Amino acid sequence: MKQLARQLFVVDPVERLRPEKDSSVALMQAAERAGQAVWVCSSADLAFANNAPQVQARPIKTEPWFELGPAEWHPLRHFPRVWMRKDPPVDEAYLYATHLLELAELEGVQVLNRAASLRAWNEKLGALRFP
Repeated sequence: MKQLARQLFVVDPVERLRPEKDSSVALMQAAERAGQAVWVCSSADLAFANNAPQVQARPIKTEPWFELGPAEWHPLRHFPRVWMRKDPPVDEAYLYATHLLELAELEGVQVLNRAASLRAWNEKLGALRFP
């Protein structure tokens, strides 16, 4: 049996996502329709252990909204693509998550949105650059 490509979404608690308006849900559904295995976690599920960034993630079926599988620990490099979709606040936990995602980038993981960009571009102050 062919193994599906995996995508991980770092999101707010799944129970709080609203499929009718949340773009993270639309991205997950598009990935699932394209035959990808979709997994989710929160920023609190990211850690550093065994000399590598790790994640405790759960597989999710998005249609109908939603069915979660059991949580499993994996190195972040287990997921070729990781979507950082966590909403603000940009607090210490959020910044810690971006540092772990940046370490995953060094291992070849494609992180969307790039971790360094999330730290450098404040969403509230960014609008001031375009008067």
